Amino acid sequence: MEARDQLRALLERGCASLKDQVESVGSLLSGCATRGDGAANSIAEAQAITHQIKGTGGSIGYMDLAGAATALDDNLKRLVSSGQIDAQQLRIANELFARLQVRAGELSCEKSTLYNLDLSALSKT
Repeated sequence: MEARDQLRALLERGCASLKDQVESVGSLLSGCATRGDGAANSIAEAQAITHQIKGTGGSIGYMDLAGAATALDDNLKRLVSSGQIDAQQLRIANELFARLQVRAGELSCEKSTLYNLDLSALSKT
């Protein structure tokens, strides 16, 4: 398998994983309104996953997704550090999540900045 094919296979797996992680964040945030004191734990868990999305998305060339994840990650970090979560703060977090979800829906291997990367220099020794 050529390096380009290996990279594209990596992008395919990364894309699927990112979509799964976005779904996980959505599940955690959607349950926050009903969890009461447990909402802080869900927010912290969602923030940790969002941080991973931000890093992975940026690393494998999904800059729009990474940008949306950064905005949500920053928001969730503030919620975690404040220790108090109210309906207004959850509304903002859910709006930021909706933007992330749109970006995740647009993901495809071909949209990665790495998809058409020239790897010919790797084969020269």
